[in-house]
Amino acid sequence: MNGTWKDWSNAGLGVWLGASPWLLGAGAFPHPLITYVCVPVGILLLAGGVGAAARPSGWTERLVVVLGLWLLVAPATWTYRVPAVSWDNIAIGLVVLTLAFWRLRDLVRGDMVR
Repeated sequence: MNGTWKDWSNAGLGVWLGASPWLLGAGAFPHPLITYVCVPVGILLLAGGVGAAARPSGWTERLVVVLGLWLLVAPATWTYRVPAVSWDNIAIGLVVLTLAFWRLRDLVRGDMVR
């Protein structure tokens, strides 16, 4: 399981996203909605990154694209009350989308350099 740095970066961002509500001061009790969004998406992002590292395929990158888009939309949809978490979700969403589209391009071109 070698994966590219792009896959492992997405997995690491998933870990950060899952922990970010507590690290950015929006823990589970005062703002449960933030936790309900960040933790499951972080777990799915971690799974998508590890899955893409283990077996490169288009479906894992497409999953990561959907998660990245959701991270861009979630702060506005759920009106987060903690600006740091909103900006964190948007930043992670942009990075995740960039890495996923880059990786999809590599897969389409057949460029499987690790």
